[in-house]
Amino acid sequence: MKIKVHKIPDEGMAISRDIDPKNWDLGPKGIALVDVVRTRLNLSKQGEGEVQVQGSVSSTMSAECSRCLKSFPFTLDSAFHLAYLPKTHLPPGGEQALSHESLDLYYYDGDEVDLEEELIGQLLLTVPMNPLCQAGCRGLCPQCGQDLNEKTCPCQVEPDDIRWADLKKFYKKESNAKPKT
Repeated sequence: MKIKVHKIPDEGMAISRDIDPKNWDLGPKGIALVDVVRTRLNLSKQGEGEVQVQGSVSSTMSAECSRCLKSFPFTLDSAFHLAYLPKTHLPPGGEQALSHESLDLYYYDGDEVDLEEELIGQLLLTVPMNPLCQAGCRGLCPQCGQDLNEKTCPCQVEPDDIRWADLKKFYKKESNAKPKT
């Protein structure tokens, strides 16, 4: 999504677009979007070419539960605020220390701000590392593979590994000890 800076009025502008997920090739990143990507942006100009972007991006992806391996729809939603400056404002020289404020600062070339990569990045930041179909998902039986959310299985729970017995005793001893005052 490219925005011409000179077309942003002094009072700012709002843009709402629905993007076909096929336009963003997220398959190699392991993301399968199943709904349009909704973008809502408020753009404003400030100072010498500075463009402020405040907005949100959302969609739905097909996720696989990390415990029971069932597919389920997962809503991705991200709100963000970005600031863009012309590349002519880049400090001269090589390496420089970054301040906290400059971490959310981006640069554009010419008269056009390209938001696509940043919108994709904002959406990817909301993808969970270990998605769960429900908070109380019980997962699969480690012995027979039965989905424990559907029914219990007759498998015996193996006793604790004897190699960890001393550590378990130590943990119980420490947790039962009274705190020192």
